[in-house]
Amino acid sequence: NMFAYQTYACAWSHVEVDGMTGEIDVLRTDIFYDAGLSRNPAVDIGQIEGAFVQGLGNITIEECEYDFDTGLKATGLIQASGKIKEHETGRLIQSSIMKYAVPEHRSIPRVLAIHLTWIHDVPVSDNGRDKSVLQSKFDQAQPPPGEVTDYRRAKTTGEPPLVLAVSVLSATREAVRLLKLSLLDESVTFVPMSTPLTPTNVLNFIWGEKNVLHMSE
Repeated sequence: NMFAYQTYACAWSHVEVDGMTGEIDVLRTDIFYDAGLSRNPAVDIGQIEGAFVQGLGNITIEECEYDFDTGLKATGLIQASGKIKEHETGRLIQSSIMKYAVPEHRSIPRVLAIHLTWIHDVPVSDNGRDKSVLQSKFDQAQPPPGEVTDYRRAKTTGEPPLVLAVSVLSATREAVRLLKLSLLDESVTFVPMSTPLTPTNVLNFIWGEKNVLHMSE
């Protein structure tokens, strides 16, 4: 069964967007994740939390900007004719951890609940944070008939949860749509948005770039 080791998950996020500052406050995120018959639920829950926060940083605050005014001429583009063409490269502004924003305690959801699911769609919640009880339940579980026995019926949790942070993008889009309706009386069904959702970009999505520039003067 080629699908036996594939992971399946869904996420729900509730956000609050400040229409004057563009800041996003992630109030709660629930993740339902098929980790198979986990060998260590405590480890898997931690992996899911970490991967989601990494994706959250990519969605909301991580940005690479280049200063093309200080760019230098560089060679490296080889055309089909075989000739090397010069092109301009800009200086990376976020050249160190002091300038490159990464998630911190204010970035993560106020409530981050991970719900592991395994055989027969039986959910296990981490709300109580009693990992010994979770481990006991998993140890007592019996695999369903015909279930794959490779990898001890466990599934990966290290990287796939990263993409679940797109739930924050979707929630922010809906919040911005409602803000445009209440503040600008603009009724739209869909707001085109690109990442990262930095405060400046969010303000642009709400008010428009010209209005944001006027407000900052």
